[in-house]
Amino acid sequence: MSSTSRPVESSDPNLVVLVDTSDNNSRTLERILSREGFRVTTVKSASDARSILGRERVHAVVSEITLPDATAETFLESALRLCPGARVVFTCTQFEVRRRQRLIERGATACTSLPIDIDELKALLLGRGASRPPRE
Repeated sequence: MSSTSRPVESSDPNLVVLVDTSDNNSRTLERILSREGFRVTTVKSASDARSILGRERVHAVVSEITLPDATAETFLESALRLCPGARVVFTCTQFEVRRRQRLIERGATACTSLPIDIDELKALLLGRGASRPPRE
């Protein structure tokens, strides 16, 4: 992904990019979010996510706070630049309080504790005033 990529101007209300290095976690989240009407694309790195964010109209990103190839702060900055208005939710342990606060201050929608509360995650992805994605 080059740094000259154009930001995507609008979002697909169905597309969620899931950045998760754990196959078990990602399969479970993908299945649950798909049942809720979201189209989920799962990747294992920040660079793979950036590639999608640069070419797709993404509604939201759900990412681990610890990524193999970028800091969460750097990834957040690029995600918001590539997809302005996209919701970015990080998953993390309850002990990462300072880091969670920094991410929120920098524009993350939320940092939710592990294990993930699915109802909380759905509410974060739908947000205020957002409508539920259509079921296929």
